[in-house]
Amino acid sequence: MARGKTFDERQLRSALERCGELAELGKHGAVIRTAEAALRLGGGRPELEADLLVWKAQACLELGRYEDALNAAEQAWERAPTAEASYAVGASLAELGELEEAEKMLQLGIDLFPEEPFLHLRLAMLLADEGRVPEALDHLDAIDESSLDEESGAFLAGIRAGLLGSIGEWDAAAAVLDEGLEAFPNEDLLYATSLLIEDARAMNEAEEALAEAWRTDLEPADHPVAVEVDEAIVNVAASLELPELVALAARRLWRAFFDASPLRRATPEAWAVALIVAISELDDQPFMVAPLARAAGTRAESVRRALGRIRAFLGGIEPELARRRFAVAANPLLDADVAPGERNGGATVVRFPGTSPKGGPR
Repeated sequence: MARGKTFDERQLRSALERCGELAELGKHGAVIRTAEAALRLGGGRPELEADLLVWKAQACLELGRYEDALNAAEQAWERAPTAEASYAVGASLAELGELEEAEKMLQLGIDLFPEEPFLHLRLAMLLADEGRVPEALDHLDAIDESSLDEESGAFLAGIRAGLLGSIGEWDAAAAVLDEGLEAFPNEDLLYATSLLIEDARAMNEAEEALAEAWRTDLEPADHPVAVEVDEAIVNVAASLELPELVALAARRLWRAFFDASPLRRATPEAWAVALIVAISELDDQPFMVAPLARAAGTRAESVRRALGRIRAFLGGIEPELARRRFAVAANPLLDADVAPGERNGGATVVRFPGTSPKGGPR
């Protein structure tokens, strides 16, 4: 036995290796049981216990046990402040909705361990989710690409291109992908990302063209009631941060409805919400009435009454024609073969290829 090492320490190291093997197999419950059993051994080596707690936290994240993940991650940080512990705490806080605290912890980790790429990446993803894409790109730029393996380099290029595309920097995104494909010609991820970016760009251009056509054709409302509701649509859509195309579709629907059934009086905000909900129903992505009504400062009952009348109006129009005139995402005027890339649903932990909690395979 080497001097300074105990039987317990060997057991802890063996458990760390086992956690890495089990994590690779996706056996997250077994990772938790292995880590907990090893932690009961003790051994007096805080850094080893911290590594086990990080494995436990990662496994809990994968299983959606976010409170347990945070508890384990914070214990790991208390025993030994490592980049992996910082990541685990930040990821757990983010999943629990504590975004400000998550950002602080990840930034602390970056301050202490500036060369760790997965910390920059996790913070970049957090910032991107908050709409802070330029800041997210700054963190991706801070990653030393020369230290990455081929898989990680391709992954980074794909993420950067996706973020650039999300803010409409299509040419820059294409350039990143071209460079990535030249450097990593065997990485399928980049080819898949390139197709998604092309589809998203085509859809964006189609939506802009449709919005421009609708904007040009939109006749000014000339009745006092029509004007009030039209203005309310614009204001409500802006307060909800809805795309302009949705507001334009709602305004078009309002004109068509008002021409067919003029109103002598109306509650502008209630009708605005009802029209926006009707547009979402045409897109087969219906909004819930109550939350939108609250956000617009109007009564859900008033919205539902208005919505009933709008639905009756739309029911008298052939469905395909209704979608062509008023739908947004489902509008036949858009290229039916182009659809935005699907979001990565269900993933709770941002994986950076080639990295793992300390003590596991890298």
